[in-house]
Amino acid sequence: MSRRAKKNGGTVTRFPRRIQFNIGLIISLFILAYVVFHIFSYFTQSSVTIYEVVQGSITTDNRYRAMAIRQESLVSSPSDGKVVYFTENGARVGVRSLVCALDTTGEIASLITDKTTKSSLTLSDLSDSEQTISDFVASYTNTGFEKTYAFKNALSETLSTAYGRRIYADNADKIAAAAAGGTFMNNYPSAPGLLILSTDGLEGITADNFTSDLFEMKDYKKTSFSSNSDVKAGDPIYKLVTDDNWQLVMPISNETKDALSEKSYVDVSFDADGKTATGAVSLTEKAGQTYLILTFDDSMERYADDRFLTVSLHLDQASGLKIPESAIVEKKFYGIPKSYFLKGDDSSDVGVLRMNSSGDGEFVKPTVYFEDEENYYTDGEKVSTGDILRQPDGTNEFSIGSIETSRKGVYNVNKGYAVFKLIDIVYESGNYCIVKAGTSYGIALYDHIALQGDSVEENKLVY
Repeated sequence: MSRRAKKNGGTVTRFPRRIQFNIGLIISLFILAYVVFHIFSYFTQSSVTIYEVVQGSITTDNRYRAMAIRQESLVSSPSDGKVVYFTENGARVGVRSLVCALDTTGEIASLITDKTTKSSLTLSDLSDSEQTISDFVASYTNTGFEKTYAFKNALSETLSTAYGRRIYADNADKIAAAAAGGTFMNNYPSAPGLLILSTDGLEGITADNFTSDLFEMKDYKKTSFSSNSDVKAGDPIYKLVTDDNWQLVMPISNETKDALSEKSYVDVSFDADGKTATGAVSLTEKAGQTYLILTFDDSMERYADDRFLTVSLHLDQASGLKIPESAIVEKKFYGIPKSYFLKGDDSSDVGVLRMNSSGDGEFVKPTVYFEDEENYYTDGEKVSTGDILRQPDGTNEFSIGSIETSRKGVYNVNKGYAVFKLIDIVYESGNYCIVKAGTSYGIALYDHIALQGDSVEENKLVY
């Protein structure tokens, strides 16, 4: 009842209102205020993103367009006529291998055109075609569709040489008669090697006589050879690569030059098929441009039909603790000679004697982050620029700030507040770097650090 009244002799007497406390309402208001405060704090405070230190590695790849240099020799036609090939492009041939023949009348060459659709090929004839198809399927990717056209041409050439061999066998008597009459001339290599059915005019280029304009490829043209082609006397009809040793030459940047300065060998990945080979390193300069020359003793036949190749150099690989570059900050440190440190009176803690305004020595314990042969290094938490320290024996004094340096580090937040930890960077690339593990005053595997080092303050709580 909020109000009571009593009649007394015609008058009404009013009693004072009794105040009642609603405990439930008070608690609810308190909880509401608490929640509102924390919601407000959450949206107004700067939150810190945490990164967990992991073991990792970084490899730097430098992509270049390189020119291939090989020991190549062109074989020319002895006279005018039509050339017919019996060995496919990229095959290994010996001095007894029938590479091609020159038909001066065109009679035998026309048999390939006339009977291609009528001759039946055996499984043995198709073995090379099967290998061509298998190689294409194994290396095909959706991002390399342009290789389909090269595959089409390669398969066409392989089938053409297969038909040529079949017709050569089926018409042995007619071919023998033409050869006896001097109108059909078989061609055998003068030395063993790898057969290449193309030319680009750069067969005479060496690591000594190449020029910078070759890499611009403005006038570069590659000509492929095929059966039934008309040739003139002296025209090239095929090429032989007679040595498995070959070279790649490429112009490189100064950064790559520095990275290669102490390397004898480097691993190379080829964009053409993703495979890797190891080349011996040599450097040369022409007209102020540095060129890398890589020498290989294998894998030549995989790329023998290509003059220019896109490759990636595997220059640097470092492993250790992998952290983002954004976490790294730089901090200033004061150097204090080791002779100024002593143990405190009541403990084994090491510190220094800092002189106060009255000239008395005050024992302070600055945090030591790292050291060299002569000094310990601390920050400005316990000492400041201009502070005077006295040696334990009282003979000399030292002014803070006389020795200064800066070091890189990260903020460790394992304990909920930011603690600066030094790092020893092994390698940097892109957005990450590799730092040494197990260093004094440093970080360890699975430590939590601030992802954005400049977003926190040292010794402050992080959210």
